Amino acid sequence: MKSTLIKERKIIGNYVYYPIEVIEFLTGKVDREIPDIDVFLSKIGFSKRVFYSDVRRNNVTDVRYAVCKTLREKGLTFVKIGDLIHKNHASVIYLVDKYQPYNPVKVREYLEILNNL
Repeated sequence: MKSTLIKERKIIGNYVYYPIEVIEFLTGKVDREIPDIDVFLSKIGFSKRVFYSDVRRNNVTDVRYAVCKTLREKGLTFVKIGDLIHKNHASVIYLVDKYQPYNPVKVREYLEILNNL
């Protein structure tokens, strides 16, 4: 899975994007242990229609950005967001910076880094 993510990713600025096929894999259509992103987006109040229309339009999306932005707008701390995001999502979170380019880090570690800035 890691090799697929590394091969399929598209880096734009400081964000890492994945093709729609990868997102479909992450929604649980292949591995049911990964939470359904539709359900998760519904629970946090993020418009599924807007989310998926944007995915289709660009054929890429950044789940980290969409989820974190929505939860932050609802007043949640990064630590709380880390608690809400299932740990199976850890492998799709990438910290992209000038010191450790494209270095994968776990969701909780990534959110703690942001929270300490």
